[in-house]
Amino acid sequence: MNKNRKSLSRKLIIFAMVTAILVGKVLFAAFLLFTAKGALATPLAAKSTLVTSPATEELAHILNNLHTMQASFEQYSINKQNIMVGEKTIGNMRLVRPGKFRWEITAPNKQLIIINQNHHYVYDADLEQLVKRRIDYRNPLSPAMLLSSPVSALQKSFKITKLNSSNQNIWFKLLPKQEENSYQWIKMHFINGKLYTMHIADNFGQQSIINFNQLVLNVHLPSKIFTFTPPKNTDILEEK
Repeated sequence: MNKNRKSLSRKLIIFAMVTAILVGKVLFAAFLLFTAKGALATPLAAKSTLVTSPATEELAHILNNLHTMQASFEQYSINKQNIMVGEKTIGNMRLVRPGKFRWEITAPNKQLIIINQNHHYVYDADLEQLVKRRIDYRNPLSPAMLLSSPVSALQKSFKITKLNSSNQNIWFKLLPKQEENSYQWIKMHFINGKLYTMHIADNFGQQSIINFNQLVLNVHLPSKIFTFTPPKNTDILEEK
């Protein structure tokens, strides 16, 4: 590994973690959409006193029935003219709610994202780098965090509306309540309680679209799926 390349990537990697989730380099390294220990230890874990809308309650009901999820995915970005920009990424994901998430990109580049309780790991095989950071689900920053966070965190962080529904075909739109966000809105598409699509609009006029296939819900997923031991000579960066 070229030392200059490593030095440059050290300076850029933290910023890339946030932006890449939305444009497909790292999903949820900033594609994402849930921490159990951190968030559940807060008042959010208790019965919420927030005023909730019927749409919020309906989405909460769907997510409360989604305990585990595994699927393959494809992700790509489009501009304001609905034209695809950049490369399409493909891979597979695993999820245990709340607090565990695995997002593995297999093409065009190999990249792995793991969320385990209140820790976030991003491993880039090409750069031979592992980035570690702590996360706080009381303020979800990415769709990856959204998908693995407790429902109470979602209710506090987003204004949720129901766009349309036909029987069990439902779209929800989530607007961040805080002004400082890297995206404008998130749309989630469920069919019969299964999450098939997510659309994320960033603040640069691009949308990231994630389609899920071969979905399997609520089966046991081993804990080892959500752990990772980096290879020798991996450059480990840790954000405090």
